[in-house]
Amino acid sequence: MNKALKGIAIACVMLVAASIQARSGREALTYMEKISKPTEKIPIDMWDYIRSAAHSKNAVQVENKRRSLIQNVATVRAATARQPGFDGDTTFRDSLVHYLTTLHIILTEDYGKIVDMEEVAEQSYDAMEAYLLAKEKANVKMNEAAEAFRKAEEEYASKHNIKLIYTESEVSKNLKKAGEVMAHYNQVYLIFFKSYKQELYLLDALNKQDMGKFEQNRLALAKTTDKGLDLLDDIDDYNGDDSLLDACEEYLEFANKEAEEHLKIVSEFQSKQEQFEDIKRAFEAKKQSERTQKDVDLYNAKVKEVNDASQRYNNMMNQLNQNRSRLIDFWNKSGTRFFERHVPK
Repeated sequence: MNKALKGIAIACVMLVAASIQARSGREALTYMEKISKPTEKIPIDMWDYIRSAAHSKNAVQVENKRRSLIQNVATVRAATARQPGFDGDTTFRDSLVHYLTTLHIILTEDYGKIVDMEEVAEQSYDAMEAYLLAKEKANVKMNEAAEAFRKAEEEYASKHNIKLIYTESEVSKNLKKAGEVMAHYNQVYLIFFKSYKQELYLLDALNKQDMGKFEQNRLALAKTTDKGLDLLDDIDDYNGDDSLLDACEEYLEFANKEAEEHLKIVSEFQSKQEQFEDIKRAFEAKKQSERTQKDVDLYNAKVKEVNDASQRYNNMMNQLNQNRSRLIDFWNKSGTRFFERHVPK
């Protein structure tokens, strides 16, 4: 069975590029521009990382880009910390250093944990939910740090009679859009993944012939898919693109029908097998000379009955396996195409 596409969405911070003009305070403005200029490459590196995470299937390549981003932030932070203040006032410099330090910690520690969590995220729904939540929290921390620095920037500008005119760069627009795209994907993905994992538990119980766990997980899958379909109804498409919603809905409808209808044949087949084994034991316990024609006819009838049931069971399972593989593959490809359409390469 194909694995579900990983929740590859990466939290990103809006590093808004600033276009700065001054009506007064020319020296203060020159200082501000000089000390801020080395940070201009950070959103570019951030976008390179985000773009790679969205499109690349090479985890090593993505991780190398994260490490490169961390190194760039560390280099800029160290260079900024060595800069003097403006007329002895280091407030603006210190605010920028604090922001870069926070960003470095998030990329190093928070994302270090996230990378570790990714390795086990697919083991359970709870692990996947925690993994995506950790990314969301990292995103919030980044945005809070960026907003705090922006306020410090505005305070410095106000103090020195500088008028700031913020313009959003193409990189910043891409980062913002990528964040929106990934948030939509994550929301739908968690619904898909919960039913996907529940179905795996069901199939594992079936393979182990643990009928108690099989029935328990069959009922759980029916409940999970019902809830998932309800949740999908409350999610809007992404800018007119409902491809993820459609792919998820198709899989959930399949898994729901599988649990509520198709897999009932397992219990029926199991019952017929047990009946046959009882008759077989009784038949074989008799000596050939003791077997009546009625015994022989009953045994043969049960052989045919269990063989017919086995044929129906095998046909049904083959059909379910084919449909399951097709729908999971459709989900994976829908996710890939969704990112290709909405996250620029």
